[in-house]
Amino acid sequence: MSCIKLKNDLDNGCVELLKKYFQQVVLINKNDIESYYIQSPQHRNFDTNRYLVSFTLKPNTRGFRVTNTHNGNNVFGFYNKSENEGIPQYKHSVQISTVGIDERTKVFLDHLDFSQYIAIIQSYNGLIEVYGFQYGLKTDDYEVNPANNGGGTLIELSSDDDVLEDERPYIYISAIEGNEDDDFNNNFENNHSLPIVQKLIANYEDKFIQDHDNNYLTTDNY
Repeated sequence: MSCIKLKNDLDNGCVELLKKYFQQVVLINKNDIESYYIQSPQHRNFDTNRYLVSFTLKPNTRGFRVTNTHNGNNVFGFYNKSENEGIPQYKHSVQISTVGIDERTKVFLDHLDFSQYIAIIQSYNGLIEVYGFQYGLKTDDYEVNPANNGGGTLIELSSDDDVLEDERPYIYISAIEGNEDDDFNNNFENNHSLPIVQKLIANYEDKFIQDHDNNYLTTDNY
């Protein structure tokens, strides 16, 4: 029997509905991540339910951006929950699209099929989500048939069914307070040092507690 208990209310009465993501995704090679700091229920003895992650990249590395028309709806993320021997696991997925059959597109797809990466997307309410951070993503099976698919190809980047994620997608937080948009727009090329990140997440957590009248934090152990 699980020793984890419900500890929070959830009021959806005034929540802004998520209807769309910005039509761009930043992909980062998994082995280009140098260091990281995660704040989530599984990494602490108490529940903040923040699901925060910050990371630094190795020198001279950056993310790679896939951009689609801003009025489309082909870029989005989602995840599916399943259980393995009673333990929840999560399959992360991010959909992207490509257009055309030129050499540049074919080379990109070749790299996409053989690489391991994380995918980062931004919702219209400003949150930046990180998918596949623990074990990476890969391409699902797809068909390139632009003549019959409006000129484009929809591709899902998903967790390996044999190695699912232990947690839901994380929310990205910058090492510089309030700099999340700039980091995303600059492909995370100029991330800062990890000790600052740890201190900032602690400050972010304190602010979250104050903003929510202590309803979302308990120091009870699992």
